[in-house]
Amino acid sequence: MYYTAANIVLENKENIISNLLLWIKNTHPNRTDTLSKCDRDLRNVINAFINGLKFNNKEHIQFIVEEFYRNNTLQLQSTDVEVACYTMLRDQIIELCGGEIHANSESLQTINHIKYLYNELINQLVNGPVYTEMNVEKASFIAERCQRNWDYDNPVSIADYNSIIQSATTMPSKQNRQYYKLLVSTNKDFNRLCYSLAVDRTNPHFDQPIHRNGQVLAPMLMIFMPADESQIDDPFNDDFEKNFHISIGLSSGVAAHSAAMLGYKTGFCACAAWEELYTALNEQYNIPIPTWFRGLMLGIGNPIWEYSRHNVFVDNVLYNTDDSYDKIVDVKFVH
Repeated sequence: MYYTAANIVLENKENIISNLLLWIKNTHPNRTDTLSKCDRDLRNVINAFINGLKFNNKEHIQFIVEEFYRNNTLQLQSTDVEVACYTMLRDQIIELCGGEIHANSESLQTINHIKYLYNELINQLVNGPVYTEMNVEKASFIAERCQRNWDYDNPVSIADYNSIIQSATTMPSKQNRQYYKLLVSTNKDFNRLCYSLAVDRTNPHFDQPIHRNGQVLAPMLMIFMPADESQIDDPFNDDFEKNFHISIGLSSGVAAHSAAMLGYKTGFCACAAWEELYTALNEQYNIPIPTWFRGLMLGIGNPIWEYSRHNVFVDNVLYNTDDSYDKIVDVKFVH
């Protein structure tokens, strides 16, 4: 694992992106009408290099290449600009890591791994991705990104539905107490009601019938609700709010990862008018109203492969959303 190189790239990430975007703007001004997509793609690719160095694998590179393809079709006009840009990226990373001229044996190993990641990126980008079997790493990449459109003709199977629920509800909690309740729906009208209230009343974006939280319209929707605190046998008077959030974090995270392992896409949503939502569910579906208006929703299903995962597709209307941010978690290793 090449931790030092990964940290060097992370520290210089913004400068690298600025330099490469300026190059694209000056040399290929007609390539795109906005550099925001180029910025997004560069961030994803650089993150894949960082993680590929940190964890000494190519899974991150493979997953990024798959993002460039949809329904086995390349979503780029061509790959010429990308190849040139990523070649410059490779060279900048190598120089930041000390360059080849004065490299010692340890530095050469790092440089060779950078070249290996670059070759995998270019070969698969140009010739098509090498689709790998589902594994723990690939499932985590899928669960990390939010899916916002769904294929209702290809629902979650009954066997997978049961497996996901079991994996979610057998995760640990403080003293194994039940701090949450789980509501699971495959009812499209129910999920549409939840979508209509998956809103932030303080944000003008949501003052429209179609908004970005399309993950809630999934064929399978899981809602993690607070349990009744008065019913919990807790002689230690532990912090209910803290343990509720920890419990649903563990449960929902495993649910999303399990769903991805089974081949599905997922999307989380914590944005909701929770009091309105729970009141509506009580009035229309006789769901008891919790004493605390908090929760978390997780959508699970198969995507519409023709669309980007960012696109919301509701009532035959396509709505494009902005991508989420990227994160690189700071990991310290003690050996």
